[in-house]
Amino acid sequence: MKKKLLFITQVYPSAVTGTTVKTRHTIEYLLEEGFKVDVCCIHYPKMVKNEFKAKNLSIYTTEKNSIFSEFNIFYLLTIFKLLFSIIPVRVKKMYDSKLDKLANSLYEKNNYDYVFYDGFSTLQYLKTKSEKNIYIDDEDITDLLMKRIKSVKNLLLKLFFLTEYVKCLIYERLVLNKVDQIWAIAPNTYERLKTLSSAKISLMPTIVPKRKNAFNVKSKDIVFTGLLSWMENTDGLKWFLDNFWIDIRKEFPKIKLHIIGQMAKDDLIEYLSGFKGVELHGYVKDLEDIYKKSAIAIAPILINSGIKVKILTYLSYGLPVVSTNQATWGLSSNNGIEATSEKEFGKGVIKLLKNSKLRSSLSKKAVKNIDRYHSKKTLKKFFSKKSIF
Repeated sequence: MKKKLLFITQVYPSAVTGTTVKTRHTIEYLLEEGFKVDVCCIHYPKMVKNEFKAKNLSIYTTEKNSIFSEFNIFYLLTIFKLLFSIIPVRVKKMYDSKLDKLANSLYEKNNYDYVFYDGFSTLQYLKTKSEKNIYIDDEDITDLLMKRIKSVKNLLLKLFFLTEYVKCLIYERLVLNKVDQIWAIAPNTYERLKTLSSAKISLMPTIVPKRKNAFNVKSKDIVFTGLLSWMENTDGLKWFLDNFWIDIRKEFPKIKLHIIGQMAKDDLIEYLSGFKGVELHGYVKDLEDIYKKSAIAIAPILINSGIKVKILTYLSYGLPVVSTNQATWGLSSNNGIEATSEKEFGKGVIKLLKNSKLRSSLSKKAVKNIDRYHSKKTLKKFFSKKSIF
């Protein structure tokens, strides 16, 4: 008899954001292995819903009108009442009563072999301790908050992040003891979480699908991909443009920076319009359409607390990547990546744009990197050690 699984996820598994890439392709693998999978999730109408249909898969959604990911004064005023809750704002703001009822209803009606809580905010729907409960980590929010405390200059935001950090530590200790297994996606998170719970903890590989190689040695443009309401993406993008774009344009006057991503705010759109050669594409259904025009991809990330799926996506298309050192944290290999210090990031971009042989070499290494560390065979090896098969 086929085992039946329930996934409670933060958003619809569309595979168009980093977290949903991991979720969707993990579920696809489990379906191929013969599991029946129910997915219970929120869908935000402003985000693209790339339909996920497959045999033995049922997806149950509730709609939620808004999601706040950008931290500013307006954000704080909007969620003011949440500041006085013991539960972290990051968790509480994503609570949905309809999803809570739906998840409970599915759990009561079905004899699931395992229930997956996929993402930090989903742990709030966890009611009782059970050997069926498995937590799949995404971005390490607690660690991310500590890094934000160190990086922001606004004292009000710093205080907010500090409060959230303390709440997250308490919250983790309360809820993680209700799960039987924890699957961390980055080594740093693995080391941190294993001190917080008696649950069995493992390091789970993040897989991305095999893609048609989009590398074109004659290309000269640059591409950036990421959710444009996420603070680390927008801050990193602005940092790149403010500090390096003018010098890169002097070397390559016709160069373009293609920006792909959903949820761009009006002020970001206005900001980007002030730079020559920058094109904002928004959501792009087929990434290959832009990637095949690009010589390199960039990951100008200044704060990282997990695995940057954008880098894995670039590599899966055979694109050479210029990345900050911190954006590569959590990766098993830097093959295909030119990792630099923040100071040298612009020089790293220019270096690759001038050297077609180096780009070709990195492209080949990128494909091998994905095949070795982020393909289905790595996930199969991981699951072979789990008791769910």
